[in-house]
Amino acid sequence: MEKIKGYAGLCMMIPPAEGVSRNANLLYYAGGIFMNLLTGIIALLSAFLIPDIPILLFLALGIFGMLSIGTGILNLRPAMSQYNPTDGMILWNVWQGNDFAEGFALINRLQMEFSMGTRPRDLVFLNDNNENVSQPYIRIYMLIYLLYKAWDN
Repeated sequence: MEKIKGYAGLCMMIPPAEGVSRNANLLYYAGGIFMNLLTGIIALLSAFLIPDIPILLFLALGIFGMLSIGTGILNLRPAMSQYNPTDGMILWNVWQGNDFAEGFALINRLQMEFSMGTRPRDLVFLNDNNENVSQPYIRIYMLIYLLYKAWDN
């Protein structure tokens, strides 16, 4: 965690500057999907296995369970949602060994650094050596941030 400049002690989580292992990425992005599926299953099992459950509680648990499972399945599909990849898209790209997830993590780190007040010229991990990122979505962000860095020198 790092302190955000100008926010009187507010802290936020920032991914490490060095790379994160493939398994750690898989677990991180699968965690939300897994929790959606798990809470949905628990809610449905509770609705059907609790004896003499009131009808309103039965309906609430049933609807919550179905929505939770549906959200997990929906988030598992590889797609973009309002220019942001779903967890499933990142998960499948990590699983397949594509560079999209690594580039997306770099873009997230850059955005967090900017929101904390870091100047573009102080971004030491942003350089022209990130050419191995082949996804056009990520390359566009990289070029924009490199332009900001060049203007700030």
